[in-house]
Amino acid sequence: MEYCFYGWEQALVPAISNEYGEFQTPRELYTALSGIWCEYTCAPRMRKFK
Repeated sequence: MEYCFYGWEQALVPAISNEYGEFQTPRELYTALSGIWCEYTCAPRMRKFK
């Protein structure tokens, strides 16, 4: 997967709590959220930046 967020290179730092359940790193959370994000879950004014 290609990561497109600021700081992705260091995003393997483990979570300090279990707040997000099974997701233990920012990359894991990003991967999961990428599966549900789409143009229509974004504010109309931001859609041109996809």
